[in-house]
Amino acid sequence: MAKAKALQFADTVSDAPFIFDGTIDKLNAATMPGIASETTAIVKVNDVFRAPPAVGNLKGKKITLQLASARGTKPGQRATFYATSWMYGDSLALAELSRETPSRRKAAASDMRARVADAELEIENRALQRRMEQAQYVVTGRVTEIGPVQTEAPKGRVSEHAPDWWWADIHVEHADKGALRAPTIRVLYPNSRDELWIDAPKFHVGQHGVWLLQKDQEEKGPPEMRVAGFTALHPLDFQQPTSLNRIRALAKRSAK
Repeated sequence: MAKAKALQFADTVSDAPFIFDGTIDKLNAATMPGIASETTAIVKVNDVFRAPPAVGNLKGKKITLQLASARGTKPGQRATFYATSWMYGDSLALAELSRETPSRRKAAASDMRARVADAELEIENRALQRRMEQAQYVVTGRVTEIGPVQTEAPKGRVSEHAPDWWWADIHVEHADKGALRAPTIRVLYPNSRDELWIDAPKFHVGQHGVWLLQKDQEEKGPPEMRVAGFTALHPLDFQQPTSLNRIRALAKRSAK
């Protein structure tokens, strides 16, 4: 029962990039011009349990909240709000998804931090599990050599988003998914630091870890920028060696 509730809470957290303790300051109002209505309120943020790093520290600030329902909402009410982004500007406007009223404030705050941390780990585990299921190979090894992929010079102007493909040879220590015919496998990766490729893992000689290898990827970049072969383009496709037990546990969970 507790596990089912934890999984259900992970679903709630997954949908809510903003989770915070707040107090309704004023109804039918907004911290940004032109958006105040009968369904908006100014809310003071007392504590933050989850928020994108890019928005900075919201604690102590007043923001606009588009209420899921204004019925029964009064100034001075305090609750834990689950919300998603609505508008960015001189202030921040969020759209409420749901709310709950904590019982004991201090205990509820520490408990909420732990619950959100556990939920975020579950969310990441689910994403990692999906990448493993999609991968053709899951291997642990070490990079022995790297180099640029030799391709024909492109005709016309070279795009600023060009991936600059390189290869990395990995000496495989063991494979947790897929049967290899040789002890070495070649992985292709974009060496470019362009915004299109910045979050794709880059490799260097001596690097040790776990690779989730996709074959002939079609998930990133326009078709003319793609290459045939094995890639690990998602941030989750390369894991530190310490993640191996976690990966194997997720593999067992996937097999159930």
